[in-house]
Amino acid sequence: MNEVYTMKGRIYKVYPTEQKTEKFRKREFVIDHTNSTGKGTYVEYVKLQTVQQRCDLLEDLEKGDSVIIKFSVTGRKYKGDKGEQFFTNLDAIEINLIGRSDSVIEDPESVEEFVPMGDGKDEFKNELFGPETQTPQDLDDLPF
Repeated sequence: MNEVYTMKGRIYKVYPTEQKTEKFRKREFVIDHTNSTGKGTYVEYVKLQTVQQRCDLLEDLEKGDSVIIKFSVTGRKYKGDKGEQFFTNLDAIEINLIGRSDSVIEDPESVEEFVPMGDGKDEFKNELFGPETQTPQDLDDLPF
């Protein structure tokens, strides 16, 4: 099973759902994520995707909404006319709303509860993420 990461940010753009085949659909979105380093603070734009039924997680989100996203990293190798190519995807597993675009949250660390965007019936949820009482501080495992 893939390792799960978390990222805090704001919704920057949500693309329409793409029906790739009769049985497969995906939807991409971009968040702006603030990254603080020793040289300053930078805003990074990170594109993630949802697939299948998780495409619906993005329906009620708007530009500027603050979210915490749980995602996994997947990669594939493709051999085609241009030779060997590699693709990397950031697959969103869960999206938790922590503030609407019209209500500014100065300090996302001060938020104590999530507002789940899914239906709560994800069969892998308990196995991957543990108890429902986690706070944003518990989920911040990024090394930067």
